[in-house]
Order: sequence, then structure tokens, then C-alpha cells
Amino acid sequence: RELDLHDAAPPLARPDALLDHLGALAHGRVRLWRERERGRELELAGGADPGWRVSVPASEGVLQTPGGPAHFARLPGVETLPHWIELAGGAALEMGATVEWIIPVVTEVMARSREATRLAEELQDRSAEIELLCVISEILGQARQPRETAGILLRELSDRLQARRASLMLFDPEGETLRTYAARGYGADAFEPVSTADANSISARVFRERRSIAYDPYADGDQNPGAPEGRT
Repeated sequence: RELDLHDAAPPLARPDALLDHLGALAHGRVRLWRERERGRELELAGGADPGWRVSVPASEGVLQTPGGPAHFARLPGVETLPHWIELAGGAALEMGATVEWIIPVVTEVMARSREATRLAEELQDRSAEIELLCVISEILGQARQPRETAGILLRELSDRLQARRASLMLFDPEGETLRTYAARGYGADAFEPVSTADANSISARVFRERRSIAYDPYADGDQNPGAPEGRT
């Protein structure tokens, strides 16, 4: 079906059909498992649900499961949670050789699925950016007082970015300072003008370097780009 740019990307289907076809070719049953984020147990990621779970194998090879012997092999190149292929229903001695040609097929399909997801997310991001630019263009094209226009722009931006506080600063060439022209979440007069040479000011640094700066205090290793005692 056709998708509008604003539609959410459809979730990728589980690879059940592929695993069923591979199982038929291998004269057995193929399942896809992934390691859980916590614990040492595998959870089903594709294939018929057997109604039981198994621990993460210590090594590749034939393991005894509640459903009988099965060959488990880890998929290479999976960036997130490790995945395992289970092949059951065939002769134990032949399982290893069969898994060798099944693994590249499943790995390639998973890689293409991840790429499709990445492209869909990127398309959504670009769509949101285009929509925001259209909104800004529409606001700027309407006859309003400059300060009113600045307030509307700030509201639209903060709403779409889900920001609780935001400000719009203008450059004063006479004093080489940045002055808060409009604000949301606090008063526009809450801060004094900031010198563009202020080494501890994030706003001044953004102005000097002509690039955006992001900071997440909850991210490991992310350093506060502003003053050690607080943000300006």
C-alpha cells in the first residue's frame, strides 16, 4: 500500500515464512532466538512457538531441549542483541552442515530488515523537518509584530521538539552580545545579555562555532558543554 510521508513506518514482520521455507528445504524445523537483555535465557524471535524456553547455549552445537535434540548456532554480525538459529527435526550429525548454509541466508535478511528500518526512520525525520520548515515559512509570511512572530515560532519549535524551556536570542553587534528576545518556560528578562566571547556560555559557543550542541546529562560519558557549576 502507499504511505503518506506522515504515516508511521509499518513494523517489520517476523521472519516466520522464511524460516518455514528454510525448514522445508532442510527437512526439519528452523527457529530464530535472541538473547534477552537481562538473564541468560533465549526468547523466540521467529518461527513456531514451542511453548518452552532455553538457556543461552555455552557454545554452538547440538543441545537437548524439551522438544528433543536441536542444533544451535549464533548468527554473526548482529549489532544489538545476539541471535541464535535452532535447527531441529533432522539427524544430529547432519544438522551442523545444514546450519552452515542457513546462517548466511538469515543474516542477510536481518541486515536488509535493519537497513529498511533505518531508512524508514530517516524518512520520518526528514518529513518532520520539512513540515516544520513549512510551518515556519507560513508564520513568517503572515503580517505580525516581530516579537509576536518570535513567540509563535518558539512555541511551534518547542512543541514539536517536546522542549519544556526554549529561548530565542538575537545578536547585538554594538555590544557583541546575545540578547534573549523571546522565551518559553521562563521570562525573556530572566537572563542578562551574554557576551559572544563568554567561554562558559553554550549559547555563545553555538554562535561562535555556527553549529548545534546537544547535551544529555543521563548519557554515559556526555560532558556538560557549559560552565561546571551550571548552564548559561
